[in-house]
Amino acid sequence: MNALKIIPFTIIILFFEFLQFSGISFFDVRPDFVLLIILAIPFLTRNILEEVALILLALLILKFTPVFSRELVILLVFGLLNLLIQKKITAWSPAATYISGVVIFTALSYVFLAPKLFFSSIFFLELIYNFVFGIIIFWGLLRLKLLSDQS
Repeated sequence: MNALKIIPFTIIILFFEFLQFSGISFFDVRPDFVLLIILAIPFLTRNILEEVALILLALLILKFTPVFSRELVILLVFGLLNLLIQKKITAWSPAATYISGVVIFTALSYVFLAPKLFFSSIFFLELIYNFVFGIIIFWGLLRLKLLSDQS
């Protein structure tokens, strides 16, 4: 990965984590900006070590503590699982692959973190928000030319 991409990516992580914790919500439901940006990492580079480093950077910026919380461990697992899936699915367009990941991992986050809310309006609203903001984030990264040349 070009070292110049690390600086914008760090700024992007900080921006979306600011949005996540700023209290922005629609109908009292917040989109999961942190999940969306972690799922975009495989499209920034094609080097697995750089991808893992970017996931760890995102989680380090998210919460700098000596112990990982359950949510951070699940985000780490989702990020690593997403890397493996992205390496195997190359027939789809990058946008379709990313948006599919957004839908799948949003659903899985509710299964693991809030199973009682899985069939609630909160889940469906967040799924819709993540879908819409996922498209915007992917388009934004594409327009900023931050996506990997192989995407």
